[in-house]
Amino acid sequence: SMAAVAPHAAPHGTHLAQRSARLMHPRNPYKDQPPDFAALARFDPDFARHVRPGRPGGGASLDWSAPDAAVALTRALLWQHFGRSA
Repeated sequence: SMAAVAPHAAPHGTHLAQRSARLMHPRNPYKDQPPDFAALARFDPDFARHVRPGRPGGGASLDWSAPDAAVALTRALLWQHFGRSA
């Protein structure tokens, strides 16, 4: 089940990440920790096409240059949290 996917433990260390977290809604589940792209990719082959391996000690990243990467991420997160897709 996608609901069992937990966020990864890679810390936000960059200024941009800290600024983004301050601007997010307080109840945003990704405010302090981004989604685990690698774990989501294991459950969603369409999303997996957009995931790049991370550097040693870091999590996987998303290929934001692909126009449909954000759509695939949204669908994967909707499935993970609510059991449905857009």
